[in-house]
Amino acid sequence: MKKWIDAGMKTTGLIPLESAGGSCGVQLADEGHIRYTTVHLTEECNLACTYCFGQGHMSGGQMSRQKAVDFARWFAGQARSGSYAVAFFGGEPFLSFSLMRLIIDTIEEHRKPGTYFSFSATSNGTLIRDSHLETLERNRISVMLSTDGDQETHDRFRVDKRGRGSFADFLKGYEHLRKVQPKVTARLTFTPETVGDLVRNHEALLLKGTSKN
Repeated sequence: MKKWIDAGMKTTGLIPLESAGGSCGVQLADEGHIRYTTVHLTEECNLACTYCFGQGHMSGGQMSRQKAVDFARWFAGQARSGSYAVAFFGGEPFLSFSLMRLIIDTIEEHRKPGTYFSFSATSNGTLIRDSHLETLERNRISVMLSTDGDQETHDRFRVDKRGRGSFADFLKGYEHLRKVQPKVTARLTFTPETVGDLVRNHEALLLKGTSKN
């Protein structure tokens, strides 16, 4: 199995990309068969969160268009029947929205009869615009937002490259997303410094109409 997976990854570019950025993680359903994959479109992010695990460890690269196409063809081609899922991750995946769209379109182009694909993305929400909504709605891409909670906590840790809080941009993205995804799930990040405010920050999310994760 490991030999088969290694060979497949080397063929399709699913290993961490040294020069172009991006990678894919896979979950095996049975021998030689993959139903779920996480695609790291880019290591770039528009924010500079103070606790980010990627600081000092990520090159800021992006998956190339050719590797995106190769992956999509391979993933659709190895599908047999039933449901399959692709989760887009980063960095911030909306920085590479064109790649997200390319992968989805290529999978749909090569999808076999009797196979069905679902798509999701984890985002900080700050880059979501009305221009994204048609693609999100047409492909039923489920977007989960990542936040720290209320504005005070969020702006303390989730800052942009200039050190400014990002809560206002997060809310704008959230309001755009609600137009096509009425039930928005938000994942709350907490640290040793904010764990004491966990209840308050969960309540802040619920007041905004999100479901917590």
